[in-house]
Amino acid sequence: MYYVAQLVFAGILLVIIYANDSYVTTQVELLATLGGIGIGALSVWLFYYLLKKAWEKNPKSNDDELLDQL
Repeated sequence: MYYVAQLVFAGILLVIIYANDSYVTTQVELLATLGGIGIGALSVWLFYYLLKKAWEKNPKSNDDELLDQL
């Protein structure tokens, strides 16, 4: 999830940079790196939160269907 979010962020950033005919400077590269780390961390947390909410709604409480007991 972390890498996918960073790839999407980098793709969007590249489209924006090349659409404006801008040059990549050291400051832009640093901001893109820090932004990618932030976006990646945020996406992992969001994915965890959504999975937790989905699993809390539908808990598996039937012990007869456990694979370990087959």
